[in-house]
Amino acid sequence: MSSLTLDRRPPLPLATPQDMGTARIAQPTIKRPELGRLLQHWHELRGDQRLPRRSELEPTDIAYCLGNVALVEIERPFRPRYRLVGTRLAELLGEDPTGRYVDEMASPRARTEALTAYRRAVETGQPVYTERVFNLLFLKFGYYRLLLPFAWRSEGQADLVVAAFFETDRTFRRAVDWLSRIRTSLTAKRDQ
Repeated sequence: MSSLTLDRRPPLPLATPQDMGTARIAQPTIKRPELGRLLQHWHELRGDQRLPRRSELEPTDIAYCLGNVALVEIERPFRPRYRLVGTRLAELLGEDPTGRYVDEMASPRARTEALTAYRRAVETGQPVYTERVFNLLFLKFGYYRLLLPFAWRSEGQADLVVAAFFETDRTFRRAVDWLSRIRTSLTAKRDQ
């Protein structure tokens, strides 16, 4: 049996596991079909082993979401580092974090949340799906994230995470899109 951790605060607490037998992988809680498809592919690669091997993951097999994917190396002691970041993801972030560590993120709250999710994926060997929506005045924006642990340098131990991110609002394609909407929203609020 496999599981998927769904982090959708509120209403579910941070570490609530959700049973997902292989016949029920693409369930409605995963909002983006690309993420459901990527999760299905991870399960197929894993088969009967604890973790799939990084060598089994072919970029051409995930071409439909490659721009939204980051390969995150897990250094020991535990410290996730962006080894490779897709172009769409870098555009969405407004910069390419390749080579940087997750703990170098600007916001302490975002840093803590991200590190907790990566640690959970690595320690449990199970996928972690997260939905985050931020409300800023009249603006809602956020992301869907799927973390998939892989064995890379060591057998049966998660030392690489394939992280896929998609925006919740498809009108936000680049950082400039959501940053300009935030500025407009703040200006409208101030002018009221």
